[in-house]
Amino acid sequence: MSRHAANRLVAGIRLVVVGMLLAACGTTPTPTAGPAPGVTPAAAGGASLPTLIATVPATAPATSPLATGSPTSAGSSPGTPAVTGTAASLARTTGTAAARAQGTPAASQAVTTRTSDPTRITGPAQRLRFGTVNSAANPPVYTYAQAMARVVSSSGAGVELIPVETGAAVDNINRISRGDLDLGIVSLDTAYRAVNGVPPWEAEPVVELRWLWTYLTQPVLVLGRADTGASIAALDDLDGKPFFPGARGSPAEAAVRLALTANGILPEWEGGSAEEAAAAYREGRLRALARAAQSRSAPDPAVTELIGAQPTGIIPWTEAQLAAAARRYPWLASIAVPAGTYRGTVGSGPVRTVGLIGGVAATTKLSDSAAYAIVKAIVEDSRPGGAAVQWTAFPAIRNEDLAAQTVTGLNVPLHPGATRYYRELGLTIDPQSLPPR
Repeated sequence: MSRHAANRLVAGIRLVVVGMLLAACGTTPTPTAGPAPGVTPAAAGGASLPTLIATVPATAPATSPLATGSPTSAGSSPGTPAVTGTAASLARTTGTAAARAQGTPAASQAVTTRTSDPTRITGPAQRLRFGTVNSAANPPVYTYAQAMARVVSSSGAGVELIPVETGAAVDNINRISRGDLDLGIVSLDTAYRAVNGVPPWEAEPVVELRWLWTYLTQPVLVLGRADTGASIAALDDLDGKPFFPGARGSPAEAAVRLALTANGILPEWEGGSAEEAAAAYREGRLRALARAAQSRSAPDPAVTELIGAQPTGIIPWTEAQLAAAARRYPWLASIAVPAGTYRGTVGSGPVRTVGLIGGVAATTKLSDSAAYAIVKAIVEDSRPGGAAVQWTAFPAIRNEDLAAQTVTGLNVPLHPGATRYYRELGLTIDPQSLPPR
């Protein structure tokens, strides 16, 4: 056998041995081929990592949920992390494949990583859709809602709030119950009716609704002229007299009408706007009216002006009258205005009156860790030494203790995550507002 033939035989034996070894390892040799016609090496998968990164835009185009007010435009589904940019694109590319291989959710589907500490969020930040109000109908609260979202999103708590413009309390509760929103601005009376199946929720109560925090306690004050003639010194004096309960269709009007009716006090209800009623009051054509103050702890400029323009008394409700109203309409709230807030108050001490309470609620679908983180960020911003972002946007809450007022007079369940935070502050939780076990 020639040397050339021997070399070919040895090479053939080597190929057979290599093939047998590869087959035993489950690997099949693949012939090397160049890129397809018209495809550059980079497109064929030969690009380096920097080249691939360069093909991904630094930021994705953003669509503001406020442009349309649609909950579906507010971002991803509940708990979807806010991952954007180059790192996000790579995470979606690599994470999805890894998730499929391991049978676990991809990074873009992550909600919250549970730890032994239920108040701690780990992993990507959660993007939560936050129902606000109508910007044209209620500019102050709409502005405040944007501030709330900024406080939470910049707190480092692992939660980002995406504001969604809505039709306010009833609309927010309905959207939250459907899963179109994760949390939203509500009023205490609407929350109570939703939880307890009072119209318009008699067919489908929202029993899983949970309160997070109270941002506003708004007293509705009854003013009566105290000059010569028929003075109005007590609520019973309103019976059969012309009385303006508040702007037609407003929450203040509804609360005053129900509370007076529950006590058998039936005035001659006057309509019109708050401005028209104030003008008639100044001229003596109207001897009593109700006016919603901006907050509980600071004088309302409009109320102060009415008191200063003519002899006026602020008429308090008695404990018996408030109890009668609550028995018949348990969603009605009562508020105590600190003594000395207004001059001309009938009697001494705090002024007890019906009121409106605004807050933020979610459902039990919101994790305890997210609820804890959100409430903590909101309360710490408003406490002495905090950044006061909320005060700057909404001066009506400047003197309010958000944590203390949340646990006072609440008649719907708190969220468990919020409950834990308030207890850490040393606050006592009323049994009627404890979340069901």
